[in-house]
Amino acid sequence: MMHLPQSTKRIGGLGSGFAGLFTAYELAKNEAFGAHTITVVSENAFRHAASATPVALLNPATGRSAKLISGADFLLPFTSERIQEIEAWSGRDVLKQTGVLRPAPDAETAGLMLKRYQTDPWPNGWACWLEKEAINEQFPGVFAEYGGLWIQKGASVDMPALLKSLREW
Repeated sequence: MMHLPQSTKRIGGLGSGFAGLFTAYELAKNEAFGAHTITVVSENAFRHAASATPVALLNPATGRSAKLISGADFLLPFTSERIQEIEAWSGRDVLKQTGVLRPAPDAETAGLMLKRYQTDPWPNGWACWLEKEAINEQFPGVFAEYGGLWIQKGASVDMPALLKSLREW
């Protein structure tokens, strides 16, 4: 549970993943809402939520077939901008622009993922399909017998640093 500064209004938020954290952050910094206290609650946070992981992925592809998330062209830059704001005032390095590799675990999933990659409206430069050889060369030690989706615009986030920054804010 994260408590932001005391005030006259109380707002509750469910979920300590990116959506819950950044909704709370935006509400807390928006003067149009006036003074308020925001409490973020996450059931089973230490087992399921992004806040319980040392690194969370900003991954615009979801599910077994790596389907492009609707609105990712807005959400990914929005989330990156919020994290950069937090980095600026906290002095902590939180966002790692490393990209996200989604290796296909089997031939059937590889087919689904490749089809999704070819048919989903990926913005130019966001992602590319890598065959086994390219993955072996670029990511030694990663098992990717069937290829995989490399999402250049994806990133990783140091969740403990992000949460510590938000708690101190």
